[in-house]
Amino acid sequence: MSAPLRYIPGYCFHNAYINQNYHYKDRNLKLVIGSLSFNGWTEYGGINWTLADFVKNSPGGRSWDAHAWLEDDDGFIYDMVFDSYHWVAERRTGATLDKDELPDNGLLVEADPDWVECADLTYTPADEETQKHILAALMPHLLETERMYKAQNGL
Repeated sequence: MSAPLRYIPGYCFHNAYINQNYHYKDRNLKLVIGSLSFNGWTEYGGINWTLADFVKNSPGGRSWDAHAWLEDDDGFIYDMVFDSYHWVAERRTGATLDKDELPDNGLLVEADPDWVECADLTYTPADEETQKHILAALMPHLLETERMYKAQNGL
């Protein structure tokens, strides 16, 4: 039995880190940090943001104005589309995400980025330097989350 998936709203960095190292550990997935847009509205991060932009617009610590997800070697996406994303999309753009294009449970597994775009989601990775900086800043929090996850799941 594999370790359970972890998807808690508002904890994308922690979710991606835990799922990469436990549930999907045999898939060699890459943790990606960047921006997420709904219907063209960038809710998390910003298109073409530099490290300075992410730092300026984020409180730091365990909270950053950015999004984290997993990708395989082909760039296919592993993430969760929470119900709140539909609400944000509607408030910001006047339209919800295309629910007909998304799985009922919101779980994206090996989702082709082109298909995800059809559902009105745009994942935009930050540059490598920015991703490394944010990940390093989050690492103490991620390690604490990992410790709790292992204890809760008998790992």
